[in-house]
Amino acid sequence: MAYTVSLAYITAKEHYTIVRELPTGKGFADMVFIPKKDKPAMVVELKFAQGAETGIAQIKEKKYYLGIEK
Repeated sequence: MAYTVSLAYITAKEHYTIVRELPTGKGFADMVFIPKKDKPAMVVELKFAQGAETGIAQIKEKKYYLGIEK
């Protein structure tokens, strides 16, 4: 799944630094898109056979946004 997301955002490299398995909060975020300019940061948590709510809950629970809020 991570490769699919990476390919989907291949053009994002112009605007983002893409980091896989970034240690953030209380674990590792699957993918983090760190903006190079005035863009929002993105945290991606991939789940197999689970809904988006599960991934969003994990991002919040493990505070993957810590360290990239600037």
